[in-house]
Amino acid sequence: MRTSLTFWQMPYDEAAYLDYLRSTGVVRMRDHRSLLRSEPIEFQPLSAFRRKGSGLPLLCRKCDLDEVKIYNFRAEGKLWHTVDPSSSPVLTYARERPNRGQLHYSTVGAALDFVDLRTGQRRQKDASYKKWAKAVVGFWKTHCTETANLYGFGYPATPEVIKAVTAGTIELRI
Repeated sequence: MRTSLTFWQMPYDEAAYLDYLRSTGVVRMRDHRSLLRSEPIEFQPLSAFRRKGSGLPLLCRKCDLDEVKIYNFRAEGKLWHTVDPSSSPVLTYARERPNRGQLHYSTVGAALDFVDLRTGQRRQKDASYKKWAKAVVGFWKTHCTETANLYGFGYPATPEVIKAVTAGTIELRI
């Protein structure tokens, strides 16, 4: 089972989100990308996140870092590793800054259970993590009080997005 939301936000909407995350405890982030095994996988403070322009960061409470699962693999003749978001207590959060008057949607989501690859059984993630993940996704659900239409479909959006679209300063993109 997953909790997730696809929505539109303006960059300044994110400041309230980061403040909210800080209010939930110590939260760390890292880019969701593979690294050579010789490079450590590290989660950084949220302050490093603010400087990022776009991408797909993973967010994790500091208290859950020991439960993060690392996936090892070989590609291009090298050993790599990455965080497995399906079995780890992390949230994915994708967003892009507006570029040339175009705004792409954002997503936030988390897997609340996973299939244990050793046993083939579905396992639930920690109840405290699930409560936190649902609350973080819920933050955006409560802040996206408007609906933006694109290609005949309505998507949640923050009021600031609708103001920018109405003013003609931003165009929505998938």
